[in-house]
Amino acid sequence: MQRDLDQLVNWADKWQLKFNKDKCKVMHIGGIWNEHARYTMMKSNSRTSTVLEEKSEEKDLGIWMSETLKASVSKGNQILGLIRRTFTYMDCELMKHCLHHWCDLTSNTEM
Repeated sequence: MQRDLDQLVNWADKWQLKFNKDKCKVMHIGGIWNEHARYTMMKSNSRTSTVLEEKSEEKDLGIWMSETLKASVSKGNQILGLIRRTFTYMDCELMKHCLHHWCDLTSNTEM
């Protein structure tokens, strides 16, 4: 993984892009990993590096994800309820473009 991070930083430097290293985190998902491994990102045009913080859960796009891949979708369910109350007809194919995972969220409920 460290080699991949280094390649990603080199690619970003080549294209003159910058990472906000304070927002970069490490989350171990499934399987076995080395508990003592520390992942770093090199600072642009420097030999110093930043150690990435390890997290057991992280919020992205309003959804909390844990290292066991369980997502908290309470906010998503609130938005789904708002959409259901607002529209009288819903087409799953159309809604896929508007709401991520629409069919997964509604597969067990009636419309």
